[in-house]
Amino acid sequence: VSVREQIPVIVRDSIIIVDNEPELSFLWKTENELSLEYVGPLDDFIYVGDILVGTEDGGYARRVLDIVKNGDILTVQTENVALTNIFEQGDLASVVKITQEDLLKAGFVKTADGDSELPFENISIDAGIAVSGSIEFEPSLDWDCRLADGGVDYLSCVFTGTLAMNYSTGVFLEGRYHEKTEVSILEAVGGSPIKKWTTAWIGYVPVVILAEFDMKAGVDIG
Repeated sequence: VSVREQIPVIVRDSIIIVDNEPELSFLWKTENELSLEYVGPLDDFIYVGDILVGTEDGGYARRVLDIVKNGDILTVQTENVALTNIFEQGDLASVVKITQEDLLKAGFVKTADGDSELPFENISIDAGIAVSGSIEFEPSLDWDCRLADGGVDYLSCVFTGTLAMNYSTGVFLEGRYHEKTEVSILEAVGGSPIKKWTTAWIGYVPVVILAEFDMKAGVDIG
């Protein structure tokens, strides 16, 4: 990934990276709470207004609203924050690679030459409309983002890769009507859309990224 006229990453004050604190351990989280264990020497290590960032359980970035201590266990009332609450400025970039293992779990099959292929036959898009064929695709998600002046100055998220496709469509319509619909090819062959978690370290801050990938067939008849 290339970004335009890179500017240095500046992290705001009061950011605590839980993964980087050996005396602080993540236990669990809910929509509004974090449970942490602190075994350090300080009476108060986390304060209201601090932002806690970590990669456990899908990642989190939360502002501390209240803290309840029970021995070494901290139950922290929180609210979600945006990247602009963590970074004052910076160019953030990463690549999320969809591997062959990811594709096979989603419903692709491995061909004799080692590629990944998604064959499909007579997938019904709507009454009287079906498609058959195959797809070869090895995608990656390229994203880059510029944060400046308290906001997002630039954001790009693009799936890239070499796509090979062949298909045929069977249409058997009766009467006249207008229809617009689509179906997931991955779900139609018994697979599922790909969900890929990855962590990009921006400076010393982990940014957890979830890339979701599906392949759909649709029709628009008017």
